Amino acid sequence: MELRTRRLVLRTPDRPGDVEALFGILSHAAVRDSLAHVPMDIEATRQRIASMSRLSDDERFKVLLVFDFDGEVVGEIRAWNIGDEIQATSADPREVWIGYALHPDRQGHGFAIEAVEALVGWLRQRGTATVFANLREDNAASKRLLDRLGFTVVLYMPPEMDRTGRNQASIRMALSLS
Repeated sequence: MELRTRRLVLRTPDRPGDVEALFGILSHAAVRDSLAHVPMDIEATRQRIASMSRLSDDERFKVLLVFDFDGEVVGEIRAWNIGDEIQATSADPREVWIGYALHPDRQGHGFAIEAVEALVGWLRQRGTATVFANLREDNAASKRLLDRLGFTVVLYMPPEMDRTGRNQASIRMALSLS
């Protein structure tokens, strides 16, 4: 799978060095602290990539793509409507969840909004009705990005609901595509 934006190629992480590049991004302190899951080692990163590569024409899917900027992996974006112990989902396959991470050195240049817009466009073409994103309440940059795209806050989750063990509040935002 591949999506293109003005500056990015969003592609399957299947090239040499992709696992290591994603691990480097996801293990960076500034990124790691904002993730909705516990930190991963390189092997867990490899397994996560493999588990998120279930794209089909069926109703249920998981997809993970890297942000490729001039041959450099600078981030990741994922969408899923198949749940597991970490990722939430809905009984309705037309309700899809997204998440994304960008290397701190590449933040502030519009890469994340390009990637999210492209993914939302792809989800709209697949017939998705609602797109959800969970984020830490204090992640102001991500909230601004989602606000710009028309997402609204639909749920507040207090610190005691944090499944990462960090005891931090989070919010759920949603975008209706129908």
